[in-house]
Amino acid sequence: MNGIGQPVTRDFFALGVSLIDSGDLRRAIESFEQALAAATSKNDRGKALYNMAACYARMGDNAAAIENLKNAVAVLPLLKATAVHDSDFAGLREDEHFREFIADTTPGQAPSPVPEGISGWLSVVALGLVGSPVVVAYRLWTDDQFASHAHFESGNQVIQGLFGLMTIEILGGLASLAALLYLNFLFFKKKQLFPRYFIIFLAANVLLALIEYWACPDQGALGPDWERASRLQQSLQGELASHCGKAIISAAVWIPYFMSSRRVKNTFIE
Repeated sequence: MNGIGQPVTRDFFALGVSLIDSGDLRRAIESFEQALAAATSKNDRGKALYNMAACYARMGDNAAAIENLKNAVAVLPLLKATAVHDSDFAGLREDEHFREFIADTTPGQAPSPVPEGISGWLSVVALGLVGSPVVVAYRLWTDDQFASHAHFESGNQVIQGLFGLMTIEILGGLASLAALLYLNFLFFKKKQLFPRYFIIFLAANVLLALIEYWACPDQGALGPDWERASRLQQSLQGELASHCGKAIISAAVWIPYFMSSRRVKNTFIE
């Protein structure tokens, strides 16, 4: 049997376990069906289906047991490895359909490890998520310092020329900082929403970087000193182009990973 931790389904699950202990498997299945209907996460749905499959297996209804087990594994793939050595499914060991379903393992052999948890490439993501808010906050601070220095050195014309770019950078930076803090919460709580929101964040980061590059002012808007204005524009364009490149590379690497990774699907299930 597998436990369900969400408060919404806990009462139904506790009742189901109690009914199993008393031998009333039919009513236990009904309780787990209620748990399934009330489930709010993949973790809850998968485990409710798994427990229903275990009840059917105990009752000798192999077809229903295998059907529910397949549905459980479709929601929560790591449950397939659990079922291989679960005593509740002992009566299915010789069933042809069950053997086909677990064909990637053999009796007495440990099942293939299911990738899950914050390890592997997700460790790199974790480091980036923890460090990124600091980087964004520092960039916001340096933008403010740059604007103050430009105003002191060249007067109001430089500030006027940079106003659009600085506004986009500051507003975008504040939005990114808020988004990163929320993504950190979703990531370390292993929330089901994290992969989708992280993909949206990566795409939005590319769009913001392109908008900032487009907003880079012309030389004529950066003061009367043509040589100084030219150096300032080249510096800005180089920095903004680098920011665009990093955003595009990050999206190109991580979006496909989060869309296809088994570790991601098995980890973010709450």
